[in-house]
Amino acid sequence: MLRTVAMGATVDGLVLDSLVPLQDGATADLSRHSLVADAVGRKILAGCDRGRCGQHIGEPLEPLYRRVLARAGTEPALLANVPGKDLKRFFGTLLDFPSAANRIPDMIKELDAGQDTLLREVVADVRRKAASMGSYPLVIHGDRDAKTSYDGALRHIEALRRAGPVKLLTDWGGGHSVLWGGGQCNADEVMQFVLGEEAVARCVSITFSH
Repeated sequence: MLRTVAMGATVDGLVLDSLVPLQDGATADLSRHSLVADAVGRKILAGCDRGRCGQHIGEPLEPLYRRVLARAGTEPALLANVPGKDLKRFFGTLLDFPSAANRIPDMIKELDAGQDTLLREVVADVRRKAASMGSYPLVIHGDRDAKTSYDGALRHIEALRRAGPVKLLTDWGGGHSVLWGGGQCNADEVMQFVLGEEAVARCVSITFSH
């Protein structure tokens, strides 16, 4: 545990919700996102092959997956309920939802059998989870942010609104990183945004702009 004192406040630790790679890397910089996703997908298939999951599937998953992809090119009905009719992209999206990603092997086996019941269940579940996060972005910004211009953020938000709704939560008197330093008030508003009516606590000292 890291303990340091900055500007009179004691910081016990810092949590980073994932970290982008250094941009001097030759194998993992952000331009190689699709290759990283492919590697993670292959890891899921290989992990299944090594355990009980593989026994259930009954054959190595990579060649099975390639067979399904080849069939999808000549049998469009296999992709009838695949969002975007792109199986690779769909499975790549599922990697952000671990419980759904773990079901990829079974979906491949099912598709090879000409069925998609599990796939439709997973699609519905992922859509529910995505909907619970709100169907549009929430921007939180302190009007005294000395690192990221508040006025610049407002102009950016107006540009984003050309494509759809964006909610702005202004922390009046707040500086940079208001989620860390803004206290429970901001946390309550984020909880309300994510959970909707399930969160009943509301903060009244923050002004909204729609």
